[in-house]
Parts: sequence; structure tokens; C-alpha cells
Amino acid sequence: LSPRQWNFFWSLTLSTLTCNIWFRLLHNSLSSASILHAIILSFVTFPECCLRGHSNQTPEHFLVECPLIWQVWS
Repeated sequence: LSPRQWNFFWSLTLSTLTCNIWFRLLHNSLSSASILHAIILSFVTFPECCLRGHSNQTPEHFLVECPLIWQVWS
């Protein structure tokens, strides 16, 4: 993001948790199962969603595609 966009981002009235999630998403460091599986294979042995078990838990799945997680965000 440009400095102007970062200034706008930090000026938003968001909770710390929400800021953290968006910051991690923008830096491609969201702790989804697929990312953790690629980094720490011994810790996260499967890249699937731990709630549904049949989808690869990508950041997109973690944020919007999983119906169970979407209920939490709503």
C-alpha cells in the first residue's frame, strides 16, 4: 500500500483484533492452516479447515468462504 493508503488504514476506527487480521492479510501472513502447514509441517499436519475438514484453508477460506467462520465474522 502507498503511504497515503496506510495512513487511511491506521485512521480507521477498528478494534485491535480487526486491525491485526487486516494487517496480516495485507502482508500475506495470516495464520491459516495452509500457510502454517507449509511453514511448520510438524505442527500443522493437514492444510484443511479444522472446522469442516474438506477444504484447503487458504486465507480466503479463513476470512469469507467457510460458512462456519463467516458466522463468527457476522
